[in-house]
Amino acid sequence: MKDPKSHSAFGFEPVEVPIGKLRPSRKVPDRIGRTVRFQTIKSSVKEIGLVEPVMVFPIKETSDEYLIVDGHLRVEVMRQLGRTQISCLISNDDEGFTYNSRINRLSSVQEHFMIVRAIDNGVPEDKIAAALGVSVSTIRSRTKLLNGISPRVIQALKTRQISANTTRILRRLKPERQLEVVELMEAANNYTAPYANALYVATPHEQLVTQKKRKIAGVSEEQIERMETELDRIRRDIKHVEEDYGTNMLRLVVANGYISRLLDNDHVRGFLQRHHTVLLEQLIVIQDSIDADIGANA
Repeated sequence: MKDPKSHSAFGFEPVEVPIGKLRPSRKVPDRIGRTVRFQTIKSSVKEIGLVEPVMVFPIKETSDEYLIVDGHLRVEVMRQLGRTQISCLISNDDEGFTYNSRINRLSSVQEHFMIVRAIDNGVPEDKIAAALGVSVSTIRSRTKLLNGISPRVIQALKTRQISANTTRILRRLKPERQLEVVELMEAANNYTAPYANALYVATPHEQLVTQKKRKIAGVSEEQIERMETELDRIRRDIKHVEEDYGTNMLRLVVANGYISRLLDNDHVRGFLQRHHTVLLEQLIVIQDSIDADIGANA
């Protein structure tokens, strides 16, 4: 049931607002026009128009001016392109965190499938490239992003930002090893190509697609073997934690319930208060800690 007190943060119908009536809520650096992000937005707007409306908030002191809550770059792009009006959604508050800062951007895997689907539907590569502000060769590279990548690895990476260099390293590994490497990357929250290459170097020869000699400047074969041993230990530790996680959480819940019943019993609590104050304090700390752990993982 919808909460009668809840309300939408902004209107659902876009309105056309003169760009001259928009006021920035923050200073846009002069060099912003030279950034890759700005040029990508500009290319997209030129090719397919404005996809996402700008979020604005009415300025109370005036009758027809608006504060830009989200979309400063889009406004600047439209201004550079000579447009005089822009599509906007009217906000009910001036909090910028409600919008783009909370939106999950298109991941590398999602972008790959979007490009492949567009090409399959007959959209020319040069038009896709122009819309994304990249070269045709880059589009072709992104269509091959997942070649040789295990389906389970693709699933694991579906919400991550990864480069073509990272997947190029992953495809040198057998499927089982690909998954192990991605799990290690996830544990470290590091999906960069240099880290992937370090994991590749520490991979046993039998887990490589082609068992050619791996070389890395300044690292001996003995050091590589030690890296392999250490990496295998870390992988086993991660697996052990994953296997025991459910059991440990269950034990925490049971322990928390037992301690709660003890502390909710007035006779027990009173006895502890009179004769074992330190123990009572420790039980309360333990209960609070378990509650915090359960709440964080709920």
